[in-house]
Amino acid sequence: MKPTNEVQESLKRFSKDSLTYGIAVIIPAILGVLSISIYTRTFSANEYGIYNMVLMTTTFITTLFAQWIQQSVQRFLPEYRNNISIFNANLMALLFSILLVILLLAFILCPLKSIMGSYQGYYGISVMLVSTQFLYLTISTVAQSSFKSIAYKNISLINGLFKFIFPILLIYVVDRTINNLLLGIVLSQLLLIYPLMRISSFRIKDLILINFKNFTKFVYSIFSYGFPMIGWFLGNSVLNLCDRYVIQIFSSSKEVGIYSANYSIVFSTLSLLTSPLILAAQPILMNQSNIKENKEKIKKTISSFSTFFVIISMPMLSYVICFQHEISAFFLGGVYSEGSKVIPLLFGGIFLWNLALFGHKGFELLKETKIMFLFVLFCAFLNIILNLLLVPRFGYIGSSVATLISMGIYPLLVLIVSKRTILEWQLDWKSIYKIAVSSGVAGIFAIILKLFPFNGHYFIELFIGGLIGLFIYFYMIIKLKVVDVDIQEYINKFKFKQ
Repeated sequence: MKPTNEVQESLKRFSKDSLTYGIAVIIPAILGVLSISIYTRTFSANEYGIYNMVLMTTTFITTLFAQWIQQSVQRFLPEYRNNISIFNANLMALLFSILLVILLLAFILCPLKSIMGSYQGYYGISVMLVSTQFLYLTISTVAQSSFKSIAYKNISLINGLFKFIFPILLIYVVDRTINNLLLGIVLSQLLLIYPLMRISSFRIKDLILINFKNFTKFVYSIFSYGFPMIGWFLGNSVLNLCDRYVIQIFSSSKEVGIYSANYSIVFSTLSLLTSPLILAAQPILMNQSNIKENKEKIKKTISSFSTFFVIISMPMLSYVICFQHEISAFFLGGVYSEGSKVIPLLFGGIFLWNLALFGHKGFELLKETKIMFLFVLFCAFLNIILNLLLVPRFGYIGSSVATLISMGIYPLLVLIVSKRTILEWQLDWKSIYKIAVSSGVAGIFAIILKLFPFNGHYFIELFIGGLIGLFIYFYMIIKLKVVDVDIQEYINKFKFKQ
């Protein structure tokens, strides 16, 4: 089924923005992987487990305050194209109000921090993390939704660089503590909030444009659309956080550290490939108008985005299945490589979850966010139950199985229920089958490669395996006509040049 001209235009923009966002995500993700490698060689598994627990918990709290606003900005900003100053003024007032609420709550709850036990020493830095993450995430969403992809790329690159430099400087120059590690993350975001405001056209003087009646109406529209999404993102956070808490309860911070380090490698690696696609697709889809009239175009666009995502991600799944131990040993080293078995399980779960992020865009466009909330609530509940059943017996391996199952259920629910809407998620199963075969063939060659002795030279093994696998994979998807490229035409052009 050949895409229409309108869909091709969307795909053209999608490819262009994916490249721009790719630069914005790939370099910070690479730096993130390097950071993890440094942290796991600097701190014990127990200390890394504490660091990850604090970071994941503050991310969970930030989600509560920020994500509903982010989703609403992406949905409603296009409607204010001619009144962007009014939109930004109202949004600024809302953000400052919520920031005040965060700080007041932190002050009120401060006397109760003793219930945090050994984690109470991280209360102050946690408040700072939540505050800076809240402002950074919400304001950067405006830049992204305004199609300011180049400016967004530059800020993301600087943020990635800061997140790499500041924590390392603080732990090696000042003092090697978890608080300094977290302080480096705070500084990396705090220093970029004002530049982000400039890029997003936030001007303090525009606050005089606010009319109380219009502001109330603005907050209501943002709240009514975005607030049901809190449930979705909190459920998502539970899926990503529950496993750590259950491992902590039934085992130790050391086990949390081993599991979290391997999880971080999986998440960072997948982000290298998938985040640019999701970031590029979001504004294209959310800027669609006349949904009923353009439903076929929208369905084909979502289907094309989904297929492109599978083309990029599935060979990586094959790769991590083949080289799970080598990946963990090279990037993490030491005791952390004991947890390498969780890598393919986690990768499979996160891959399926991210695929569904394209599929559920139909529900977002139709403002059926409550359905999404029910789906993720079910998945989160299933994840908790499975963790409680599996972790006491199988440790963090059981947790990774729980993640695979609970995250894998979500795209299945989206696929089934979307059939009842006008924006059915239509996956190109024929292409997906060909992609799976291509990835499998590439994986077989990678397994053959592993028969040769590399004597612990993990980088060489990973590099050669990736290079050979990538060549075979792309040859297969072109040969099976997943990608419309005439190989003979390129050979003839090459001969002509010679």
